[in-house]
Amino acid sequence: MPDLLLPRVAAADDDRIGEVGLILAAHYDLGQVLRSQALTGGRINRTWRVDTDRGAYVVQRLHPVFGGDGHVVENARRVTDHLAAKGILAPQIVPAGSGRTFVSDQETRLWRVMTFIQGNPAPDRTPKTVFEAGRVLGKWHRVMSDNPPELLSVPPAAYMHGHPLVVAEFQQAIKKHHHTDKYRHVQEVIAVLQGHLAAWPDQNYGPVGVVHGDPKWENILFDEFGRGLCLIDLDTIHLGFPVLEVADGLRSWSALAGQKPLDTDLLEAGLAGYIKEFSELASSIGRFLVAGLKRVVLELILRYLTDYFEESYFFWDRSMFPSLAEQNLAHALARKTILDQVMIQEDGLLQMVTKLAGH
Repeated sequence: MPDLLLPRVAAADDDRIGEVGLILAAHYDLGQVLRSQALTGGRINRTWRVDTDRGAYVVQRLHPVFGGDGHVVENARRVTDHLAAKGILAPQIVPAGSGRTFVSDQETRLWRVMTFIQGNPAPDRTPKTVFEAGRVLGKWHRVMSDNPPELLSVPPAAYMHGHPLVVAEFQQAIKKHHHTDKYRHVQEVIAVLQGHLAAWPDQNYGPVGVVHGDPKWENILFDEFGRGLCLIDLDTIHLGFPVLEVADGLRSWSALAGQKPLDTDLLEAGLAGYIKEFSELASSIGRFLVAGLKRVVLELILRYLTDYFEESYFFWDRSMFPSLAEQNLAHALARKTILDQVMIQEDGLLQMVTKLAGH
């Protein structure tokens, strides 16, 4: 399940492949198009790989959830330019003939073109590969801590960990549905979560910096030897807490497929890789990481439960669940298992984090 929690996008139809050619011909000078291939791994944008006689590119039609002002594209350009200047691999935004970082079609949908990076999807989770994931994220945060580019504003979104939006939307949903059978079915779970929220400290989580926003396992490219190359999927860049992003990454990287609990050996490997690249954040990690891990898992539960009530946001896997509500309730309860695990193992996790952070 993607961390960003947005609808899955099906493979593009043949007419959409043709549309890619029209967009490129009207707005870009990339040479002769030799072939194009719809990519179906993304969960929200429509994406194609396009090969021309000048190279390979990624062409995307952005989902309207990212707005029509192009700020997410401009932020990606500023960040990837900064990464490139520091010698860090990242997809680069290819400007249109007008010089803009994106173009609009007749339906006012935004399109962008990026360089294609030859790499492999994330392999099986092992201590070695998860260490590499930590190293990739650590390198990103380290480079972004050094005179980072100024970002354009983007609307608050659920991927912004530590932002009050997720809690507010959850509270609105339970207030709206308080007298329904849906609410009565989960009221005991909600009571437990409300207890967590009431006990939650209103705190920061260390320094604020430019974060990727969605460092899930699938958003890391690897080379053929299992070494981490770079982060991809750059639509969620914003100013946030790097420690919470580390916690979110560790949560994704250490959850083996088909298993609800976190694998603490993988969690330790990912954190070791991160600290190897960005030891300057070790002090904040030692102080805030375990609390941050609880925070991001709780936020994820709240997001799933909000859509359990609203049934408006997530992709519905009809082959697995009879309704969208039941699907999201199942996902919420699975994440609650992780939260319970972190609560039970909190002392051991604190000892491990403290040891790795050197505090």
